Amino acid sequence: MNRQPRVMELAGFIPLSQRGFALPAYRAHKMANGWHVAIADVEGDHAASIVDFEFLETDDARPIEEPFEVAVGDSWRDVFLWNGNAFAGTPREIFDAVSPWEEELWRAAPLSFLDLVLAAEADIAADAAHNAMVFLRRRLGVAQGSACFRETIIRPGVLLALHRQWEVQRRGHNLECPLPDALRNFEVGDMEGGGFWAKIEPASLALLGGEAEQARVVEASSQ
Repeated sequence: MNRQPRVMELAGFIPLSQRGFALPAYRAHKMANGWHVAIADVEGDHAASIVDFEFLETDDARPIEEPFEVAVGDSWRDVFLWNGNAFAGTPREIFDAVSPWEEELWRAAPLSFLDLVLAAEADIAADAAHNAMVFLRRRLGVAQGSACFRETIIRPGVLLALHRQWEVQRRGHNLECPLPDALRNFEVGDMEGGGFWAKIEPASLALLGGEAEQARVVEASSQ
């Protein structure tokens, strides 16, 4: 088995949509033909660290203007598409870079902007979440819009919080197993007057040592 280099060059991306987060694509050096993806210590976590690189079977990666080196152990890097540009860096660096278009993002791409705000842990997260939910309710109706927000924003947020706690537990006990299914199965629902709740069974929480940190999820008013 060939071991991947510990330092790669973030030089491209694969679009997942016309705007918003794209899949960062790495290469071993400037003249390399093959592309790679980074592997995070916590799956789906924009605040994760890179633990490895994996070969990507595609020739469809598009280049970014200014490639830069990223090493195993570095913080996660993203690529965000907006206004015909591909912004690359940490979520916070990208958030700062797109600040000139913040008003436009707020209006034209509320869901993509919320993704970025949450990843960057920006202090406007609650307002961005409310803006995204209003957008969904206007487009889909109150009931369906709330359900869409709950399943695409709240549930993944709770899952990520659980995944982070499991990673702490796994490392502390030298476990090799991935996130147990019991921690993936939880309920989320609407609170009266706005906001959302998550119900996690005690037996599931016991897998986290009984001291699971309260899941940090965005609450958005339904008013």
